[in-house]
Amino acid sequence: ALSAFIVIFLAVVESAIPLYVLWALNWKKALAVGILMKHFVFEICLFWAECILKCSVKCHLQSCILKTMRRALMLWVHSSRMARDILTSSLILAMLSPLVALNWLNEKLCPGCSLHQLLIYRAPNVQNDDGREDEDDEDDEDGSSESGSGGEDGSRTR
Repeated sequence: ALSAFIVIFLAVVESAIPLYVLWALNWKKALAVGILMKHFVFEICLFWAECILKCSVKCHLQSCILKTMRRALMLWVHSSRMARDILTSSLILAMLSPLVALNWLNEKLCPGCSLHQLLIYRAPNVQNDDGREDEDDEDDEDGSSESGSGGEDGSRTR
């Protein structure tokens, strides 16, 4: 995991130095395009490195130098992918944490009242007229849906 943070730090530093010139010139659109280009070139290099690693497994590289280069390339690919996964998981965690805290607070303040049920306008265990629970996607025995089916005379049955 440490190598993932080191690789990302080096990639950010390598990208920030040339892009600083665009920021200093106040070229906002060129800076945005430069960031996108750096990201896509990085992803293309990762893809090429993965292709080389797949090819080198099939070719059975025997040279000591090539084995060392393969190990370094594998470390770079794995740490880059791990860093991407860590950043994605952190973003998901950061976005969901306020909602989890709100749900916890709701459970502590109003144990019987579910905020989720209020938001979707649905009460739990709603009974139909015939005594069955309301289920949205359940079909009848003949395969037709109850809500839109008509009787033999074309009238709606409910």
